[in-house]
Amino acid sequence: MLCEQCNQNQATIHITKVVNGQKSQMKLCAECAKECGAFDLGEISGLLAGLLDGGSGRAQAASGLRCSRCGLAYGQFKQTGMLGCAHCYVDFRKQLQPVLQRIHGRLQHEGRIPVTAGEGLQLRRQIEAKRREMQAAIDQEEFERAAKLRDELRELQSTQEAVKEAVKGDN
Repeated sequence: MLCEQCNQNQATIHITKVVNGQKSQMKLCAECAKECGAFDLGEISGLLAGLLDGGSGRAQAASGLRCSRCGLAYGQFKQTGMLGCAHCYVDFRKQLQPVLQRIHGRLQHEGRIPVTAGEGLQLRRQIEAKRREMQAAIDQEEFERAAKLRDELRELQSTQEAVKEAVKGDN
């Protein structure tokens, strides 16, 4: 998508403003965003570096890291804030986890579920949580509770099968 201001460069910055309940969005290239005072690239990279460093020397020690797939250096990521590929998340996991925890308050996505995946995804999450709960009950030798959880798990799994069959029938 082209920048809405200059119509020449690729829009890489999406700005959303809410004024008196009215929401407006602009898609700009870095140059136009800087010109209109939306942000200063130096401030953003400094903020990012601070978040990644977390006040410790951890990020500095990791600056020699490189993604095993795309070759992006961790130092480059710190400067640009952009990862090179999906595998960067794996290779930079130790450095990214504390940042994501600080920013989002958790490491696992808990936002909206796409409508197309909705019920099936929720069921899978419930089944996994029930399995963990059942295993914890077994580990604590609470066998009556574990049996009850097993029955609940079976019920969830049969519901999951019914949803799968319904989806197959719709296709």
